[in-house]
Amino acid sequence: MHNDVSKAVHDRDRLTALVRTRLLDTLPEGVFDRLTRLASRLLNAPVALVSLVDHDRQF
Repeated sequence: MHNDVSKAVHDRDRLTALVRTRLLDTLPEGVFDRLTRLASRLLNAPVALVSLVDHDRQF
């Protein structure tokens, strides 16, 4: 499993797509706040989050 995660984290196509979103290092966006509130309610979870995973960090 660890190897699968490592492959996904370092997948070139995924990283390229992430860079193209231009979301890394941006200010908070209301749409993500609404998305996490909705996920929290639907899943009956106290916390939900959106995490963008680059090759060496999470944002």
